[in-house]
Amino acid sequence: GKGGGEVVTEERAHAVLKGHTGSVECLAWSPSEKGVLVTASTDKSMRFWEVGEGGGRCVMVVEEAHSTDVNCLSWNAKESHLLVSGGDDGSIKVWDLRSFKSKASLDAKKKQRGG
Repeated sequence: GKGGGEVVTEERAHAVLKGHTGSVECLAWSPSEKGVLVTASTDKSMRFWEVGEGGGRCVMVVEEAHSTDVNCLSWNAKESHLLVSGGDDGSIKVWDLRSFKSKASLDAKKKQRGG
């Protein structure tokens, strides 16, 4: 092309992660767990993924993380068990991942913190 850059197709992707039923709005790599990332979607869920040499797989789903689209999320770089998400419902939720069980579909659990 005129830009001079290489054209890369999906076949070149290291892993293609499928599971969300809506648009993926945001994603973040874990600051402490190699190959772990979390994604936020318009399907109201957050999904946790493990990516390795053999591709990737969803290891945990938080259904109804927000009452509407989950727009953004961020992992706490200093306390990697804490994750924050923001949604179209106007709320910001702080999640303590120590309360989660792996490989399970979870009811939304939020840890409210005083401010």
